[in-house]
Amino acid sequence: MYKAQYFCPIITCFDKDRNIDEAAQRSVYEYVMAGGIRGFIVMGSIGEFFALSMTQRKQMADIAVDVCKGRAKTVIGCGSTRIDDTVELANYALDKGADAVIIVPPYYFALTEPELERWYDLCADRIHGDIFLYNFPGATGSEISPALLVRLLKKHKNIAGLKDTVPGFPHTRALLDAVRPEFDDFCILQGYDDNFFRNMLSGGNGAISGLTNLYPALFAQACKAVDEGDLAEVARLQQKINKLFTFYSIMDPFHPLMKRAMMLKGLPIQPYCAEPMPQASEEAVAKAAALMAEVDAM
Repeated sequence: MYKAQYFCPIITCFDKDRNIDEAAQRSVYEYVMAGGIRGFIVMGSIGEFFALSMTQRKQMADIAVDVCKGRAKTVIGCGSTRIDDTVELANYALDKGADAVIIVPPYYFALTEPELERWYDLCADRIHGDIFLYNFPGATGSEISPALLVRLLKKHKNIAGLKDTVPGFPHTRALLDAVRPEFDDFCILQGYDDNFFRNMLSGGNGAISGLTNLYPALFAQACKAVDEGDLAEVARLQQKINKLFTFYSIMDPFHPLMKRAMMLKGLPIQPYCAEPMPQASEEAVAKAAALMAEVDAM
């Protein structure tokens, strides 16, 4: 079994004018690392990458590397609908000292498999560092199949991992079955918090969990339980994570509520998200607070 990993897809902290709030951003990194998490996805979906300018995205990469260098792994989100922008940001982040970049397929038009393969071929050929693929068909309309993944790995040594954000587990299992015989060190991370243990037990490497922004210590405990083979603790923590996972159903999109919940935890951040996302209603905040109290009591 591989060493367990939870990556935090860190939120992006804005001030009321939707500028990056650097002091708040640094405070979130410190909070998550204090809880025991040692990997970050910067400018993932929860990081609202789609609403950031290139200047802001480079600023976010700079902050991440400055705070985390030597302390945690940084994987910088570089997804875009323009390959030149993806490559520019990826090489910028890698030159600054990021450990890797993660690239979601172009969105709006769903790509066929040959087009998706060409997209990643072009990225991998032009980016001089490790790349994680981001399979999120619910947002992009295109899917990285097991066969496509194997073809890409045979061509590009710098494709180092994949985040699989697909409901359930069959697709992730199919990816593992396809790559493990030949690419034993390839990193496969589940995109749903509550599939962490199943992914690890099936030969995966862990998960990327939005809830690590809120409860980093809980997910660090999950890693410890797996690494120590403590199945009783695994079962206890699965129940706790299952309960906490219902957070996502309180508000859609959930990003504004995540920031309010983190404020309830005492983090010095502001509740703003990129326009036109709304702020969380007081009713939603009350439901989140009640859920958090229930989880804390478990």
